[in-house]
Amino acid sequence: MSSFMNTRRLIKRIQAPVIWAVAIMFGAGVIWWSVASYLGGRGDGDFTPEPELTLAETVAVLTKDGEQLDDAIFWVSFREYETAVREALDNIRQQGMSVDPYFGTEQVPGEMEVRYEVVKDLMNQRILRYYAQQEGVLPSSAQIEAETKRIVDEFTADPNTRTQILQFYGSVDAFSEVVKRFVTSELLVMNTIEKALGDVEAAFAGYFEENKESLKKEYERVSAGHILLDTEEEALELKDRIEAGEVGFADAAMEYSEDAGSAAQGGDLGSFGRGQMIPEFEEAAFNASIGEIVGPVESYYGYHLIQVSSMSTFDTVEELHEMGLYTDLLNDFRQRKFVDWFEDYKVAGGFGYELNDEDLMLYDRYTDAKTDPEKTEELLKELTAMIFHEDDEHTVAILDSYLPTVVFVQLANSRLNRYDSTIYDLEDAIYYYETVPETLRELAKDEIEEQLAVIPEMEDQEEDDMELKYSREDLENALDLKEIEVRLDISSEEDARNMLEMKLTAETQLEDQFKRVVRYLYGDLPFSSTVLEYMYMIERDNPEVVVRYHENSYNKNLSPIISNRETFQMYLQYYEQFLGQQAVAFLLDMPIRNMEEDLLGIVVNDPDVPRDLRVTALYLLIEVYERLANLFPDSAIARVHLLTQKHYLEKLDDIIPGDEG
Repeated sequence: MSSFMNTRRLIKRIQAPVIWAVAIMFGAGVIWWSVASYLGGRGDGDFTPEPELTLAETVAVLTKDGEQLDDAIFWVSFREYETAVREALDNIRQQGMSVDPYFGTEQVPGEMEVRYEVVKDLMNQRILRYYAQQEGVLPSSAQIEAETKRIVDEFTADPNTRTQILQFYGSVDAFSEVVKRFVTSELLVMNTIEKALGDVEAAFAGYFEENKESLKKEYERVSAGHILLDTEEEALELKDRIEAGEVGFADAAMEYSEDAGSAAQGGDLGSFGRGQMIPEFEEAAFNASIGEIVGPVESYYGYHLIQVSSMSTFDTVEELHEMGLYTDLLNDFRQRKFVDWFEDYKVAGGFGYELNDEDLMLYDRYTDAKTDPEKTEELLKELTAMIFHEDDEHTVAILDSYLPTVVFVQLANSRLNRYDSTIYDLEDAIYYYETVPETLRELAKDEIEEQLAVIPEMEDQEEDDMELKYSREDLENALDLKEIEVRLDISSEEDARNMLEMKLTAETQLEDQFKRVVRYLYGDLPFSSTVLEYMYMIERDNPEVVVRYHENSYNKNLSPIISNRETFQMYLQYYEQFLGQQAVAFLLDMPIRNMEEDLLGIVVNDPDVPRDLRVTALYLLIEVYERLANLFPDSAIARVHLLTQKHYLEKLDDIIPGDEG
């Protein structure tokens, strides 16, 4: 499934709204990855190959058992591929996101990643075509035309939607072509599901019975209120008064409940699922009748009176229907079954693909190398020979594409991180060889663990007073050494020193090459966020790099958070769930302090730095503090921010005196 998952998390952000509506209208059979494959386009929206298409005009060809398939419906032309890529990139940009030509982020893929995912999606579709052709379930032209017409007619019947379509697509005919491509893909998937998976509803019924408890825990909900009291007698007395009509449940909660948080809401706890409340409370709530006052229920906190206002529980498939959960759960089940089947089918069928584009071929190797150290080493050697000249220690070769240098810096950075980890291990190993008693080092790992296990854990017992042959520290260090020896395949201090020397030499050489390529990319791709981050990593004392890096970081990360008070509160509430009172420090204090220290220490306060850089740095700091002041209007902290802004305005006036701006 991993081939589909790499960028699937982005689909909701990059899919055109009308297409999502098409998916909904098309019906419950929509499969998540086939919607995603809209990223790749659909050629002409049917299974007729382009006239006189030759292998030389293809970007990819489906293979089976290592052999190319000679039927052109299993080929992807450059025209189809480029159309698909353009649509994918347009969809991303229409959401207000910029796309780096090569480097992606967690939020937005780079163009090269989009291109690679598009071609893989198109090849996955070709595998489905193969199955459908073999099984006689390829969608017919009549099926495709009828379903396309149904959807288009339904959309254009509403004047507002028709207007939106005309604005977005230019004409109904253009919209029809998009729908046709979508329908073609969906019918292919749905026909395949029906043939390959058989009676999915019957299989789901069995799955439901086998997994009922976990499903209940995930989906059952209760809305309830409670009144918490100190003693059972108080609870019984209050329950009698409520049932007699002397006081309402909500009023009683506000007056008598010991749970101050819910008391203010009339005892209301909102909606909760299984596993969210203490067990005795949960059992009572889920077994109560709506409106009934249950209790007193004893818990660690006291005695609860509980009143359930609504309940969504189930024990049968029929009850899932009544709750409106059946369709969603069935679709989730169908998706998982289909993806599992498809992955097995690809492996069993020996399917693969051959690429006819050099950048795609390199990116394909790169994706494999990222998770395989041996492939990383092999690819780095090839790229090194391609990028660096033996007689030139300062520059890199000018190639037809930036991709080799991009892949090199990505792999080199990963390899340098691994070098650091290995070097730390080797330095620790040398220290252990020098300090851990030789007799202890000669023991087996399980013997060391046995000796560690007999050391009492009681805090009041001093280890020095115990009659032990080895200290806890020596035993723990010996155990660490054993693990390093296995991890690095060493057995002596000499091995560790030799390997350390070799790794340090290799690291120094790779680090030099990494810096050379980063500087080259910075010269040609200076506004790439990733290139800026790499450049900042290697030249943190370069004023121009520092200013550009912090400008980019501010615009990308900090500016959206402090753009207005409402947005900031939204971010704050989210991060408070995980960081509590440290959320403000994480969101504002730390990034602003780091920016301020860099810009002041390296740029603003250095009179030798060009004036335009110092001015740019000050403008950035002035904007930051103006926005911070707006986040906390009419407060002491706002006044502090405004005073800081005034301080930077005065510095700016010193640099460009008399400037009215």
